[in-house]
Amino acid sequence: MKKLYIIAAVITVLGTVGAAVAAGQAQVSLKAGDTAFVCGCGPKCGCSTVSLKEGKCACGHDLAKVTVSKVKGATASYEADGKAKTMKLTGKYVCACGTGCCQMVSNKPGKCACGKDMTEAGKK
Repeated sequence: MKKLYIIAAVITVLGTVGAAVAAGQAQVSLKAGDTAFVCGCGPKCGCSTVSLKEGKCACGHDLAKVTVSKVKGATASYEADGKAKTMKLTGKYVCACGTGCCQMVSNKPGKCACGKDMTEAGKK
């Protein structure tokens, strides 16, 4: 029975990642307890930048350090300023360095946390 749960979890994760890639989006890999850096500009900004490294978001503001409390599909929960918030783990643009680097994703182009230009997800 335990193997069945593990197989179901793997299929769910692969399906979520596959759907994001098929839609031309990249996804950051996070789990509860992980540290992430997010755009603190709020929903009006729309860049939805998430990174594993400290830096600036695609809109030029400093990324805010948060601790992930829960991950469900392509959305993660965290607390900031005493309020529960969520972040999308997908974006149209991704750090060109690959998965071993900052894994920054954003809906706006720009420089990633490691200083390289972000590229459109799904393009080489």
